[in-house]
Amino acid sequence: MAVEFNRQLKDRVNKLRAELPLAALTYVDVYTAKYGLISNTKNQDPPDRSFCETKLGPPFLLFAPPRWSGSPLANAMVALREYCGFTDPLKICCGHHKNDVHVWCGQKDSINGTQYCGASCATPSTFISWDGVHYSEAANHWAADCILNGA
Repeated sequence: MAVEFNRQLKDRVNKLRAELPLAALTYVDVYTAKYGLISNTKNQDPPDRSFCETKLGPPFLLFAPPRWSGSPLANAMVALREYCGFTDPLKICCGHHKNDVHVWCGQKDSINGTQYCGASCATPSTFISWDGVHYSEAANHWAADCILNGA
């Protein structure tokens, strides 16, 4: 769906450029950059690895159910372990999600008498997904470098 949306958007932007020659219109396909991070990272040279050695602070993508284990997407994401220290790309940095206990980022909950806190991880720069909905700062930095450097 995103690919088709972006195709139509790019076509429309090109038409607008013809209709409005003095307007500055910019089209950026963020989806392709971020999909590249997930699916092709093992085969790409990163545009800038300087952020890999730093511990980025808290500022997506995916909260994958266990049934996805072994899928092509899961296998592609596991390949990220070799890139820039992304350790377990199917896990999220902020929140507690283990053994059917789900406490979202910044929340606290008591389940069966046990207190759970949805705190952030110790190494956010090693995660692609911040909270299961949003990309981490490291993943966004990677995508921004790709977009800004024309990769």
